[in-house]
Amino acid sequence: MYVTIFDKFIPRWSHLQVHTRALIVGVSIIAITILLGSVAVLTHYHFSALIALGVFYGIVISKLMSQFLAPKIQSLVAGFLSGITAGNIGIQQARLSAFIHNIADGIQRVAQSIAIATLHADADFNTAIVWGIWVAVLTAIVILAANAYYANMESSPIGVAAPPVPAPIAIAAAAGAGAHANVP
Repeated sequence: MYVTIFDKFIPRWSHLQVHTRALIVGVSIIAITILLGSVAVLTHYHFSALIALGVFYGIVISKLMSQFLAPKIQSLVAGFLSGITAGNIGIQQARLSAFIHNIADGIQRVAQSIAIATLHADADFNTAIVWGIWVAVLTAIVILAANAYYANMESSPIGVAAPPVPAPIAIAAAAGAGAHANVP
């Protein structure tokens, strides 16, 4: 794993224990998904709720990508994406757009089958879901590009391999085994 821009923005986060961070992240992802999904389904604010959810998922995706991809790979991805223009994306954009529309249609069918009585009359989420997915992708790309930029600066600690997390169970087991070795 590598040091990311997230580690610089939230310095106290690295001082928390690993299982505490996992619990906070897991509960936060579930809670925010349920909250914003409920707002999208139960109110007329489809676009704002799903775009906010797209930004949130883009941040989560970029955190994972920037933490597990080497800085050189992040730089290559950011460089490749910066070279894409409307003229040369052509068929790939059409395929990606069709894929995102298929996902949106599937989510729309699931939403209608789950909560048919609670949806209001104009509950068509396809366009809002497409916007949310595109915003998630673009958010992840922008954060990944920023992380790659800072990883290439000589004075920046971003992109340096993160120190290994000591395993408390292994340390306790080794200490316990050492104590038992001295007993006659």
